Amino acid sequence: MRAFLITTPIGVFGIAEDKKIIHFEPFPKNPEEIAEKLKLAESEILDEEKKVQEELDKKGYEIYFSIKKPSVKNFELNSKAEQFVKENLRKLALDYNFVKDHIEFNQLLTKINIELTKTKIKKAIEKDHVAIQLIRIIEDIDKMINVLMERLREFYSLHFPEMDRIVQDHRKYAKIVEKYGLRE
Repeated sequence: MRAFLITTPIGVFGIAEDKKIIHFEPFPKNPEEIAEKLKLAESEILDEEKKVQEELDKKGYEIYFSIKKPSVKNFELNSKAEQFVKENLRKLALDYNFVKDHIEFNQLLTKINIELTKTKIKKAIEKDHVAIQLIRIIEDIDKMINVLMERLREFYSLHFPEMDRIVQDHRKYAKIVEKYGLRE
């Protein structure tokens, strides 16, 4: 028989195809830790998921994850078991004494979402910071090229003053100097 391993903001559920909860491993009640675990769950297997997986293995279930991960071969998105958990998460949080009432559940979800948003914003800012640094580097290189070309024109115009007026493009000027060198 198949069972589904479903990671939620309150913890990890092991649920059979018939929507029977086989095992539940709760997360700590700290919103920062929960947000960190939810983010981590996108790419690797959490300790809580391993515990639920062990329990399902002991009972002989074929395990399917609800999130596609690199290290997982069996996954099924939007299964009936996952839909059941999503639809009943508030009730499950109350039944498993994760929260004492609906208000606390709403507050917890709000705090978790704020933490997840902070993480996404930090990553976006880091990407922007890299782009800004690259732009500054390009500007610095452009300034250096202009200074070097100014020096080359100064130096070479002593030898061949007419070329400074004839060739305006820096690249062409440098290619000509490279090709012909000293005027004979």
